[in-house]
Amino acid sequence: MLCAPIGLAFAANHLDVTFKSVQKLLSLAPLRLLGLWSYSLYVWQQPFYVYQESFPTGVAFILAFALSLASYYLLENPSREWLNRNW
Repeated sequence: MLCAPIGLAFAANHLDVTFKSVQKLLSLAPLRLLGLWSYSLYVWQQPFYVYQESFPTGVAFILAFALSLASYYLLENPSREWLNRNW
């Protein structure tokens, strides 16, 4: 149980010495965007996961993804920019 977080921390802290092909793969624009959106996706997936039975197949995923992007671009990113500018 304790090995996974330690392994992840080790891997993240050693990305600068990994193979160039791995660095290039992790630098792809879609993966970077997914990293930026990941917190919003994490926050908004839970309500849709709980109530996924109420939606047709795939609709809960689409709604969660759309709401998380709206949350990122309309709330989180402007808030972060304001905080960085003013603090």
